[in-house]
Amino acid sequence: MHRDIIEQQDMLNHLFEQAKLLQDKSEIDNEIKVQFVWYLCIRASSYVEFSVRRILLEYVKLEANRAPYLANFVNKKLDHSFNPKPSKILELVELFSTEWKQNLGSSIDGKLSSSLGSIVANRNRIAHGEISDITYARLSDFYTDAQEVVRLMYEVCNNRNVENP
Repeated sequence: MHRDIIEQQDMLNHLFEQAKLLQDKSEIDNEIKVQFVWYLCIRASSYVEFSVRRILLEYVKLEANRAPYLANFVNKKLDHSFNPKPSKILELVELFSTEWKQNLGSSIDGKLSSSLGSIVANRNRIAHGEISDITYARLSDFYTDAQEVVRLMYEVCNNRNVENP
């Protein structure tokens, strides 16, 4: 896995640990706890978006040694924000390889896809000023699944064996 993805993941893991401590403190106002979970949801979605971009860009950089303009093109295309919904990730991966899309799609189908979709749906509600009923416990489970999606994508895009637990 790329170092900057691991660094983001480590930072987010630390924030989840802090949120867990916060959730366990009865003297902390529930509104503060809810707001921190919402913040984590936005960060978890951003982590997936960042990781998808990074994995694909690093692949192109490795493959485009003789064509740096290709890496520049892909970098500019990946520069735009997107909601990292499973369908969007699979569409993006398919631009590189239909085999990647099939492998990743079958690996994340079901619970992993649902968890990632829930993070993005809640992130969108929060970002647009709507109420989200996401709890720390559910978000923590969803985030664990999102990390697995990133790992699987990395393996698929780097021609490693993909095993879905």
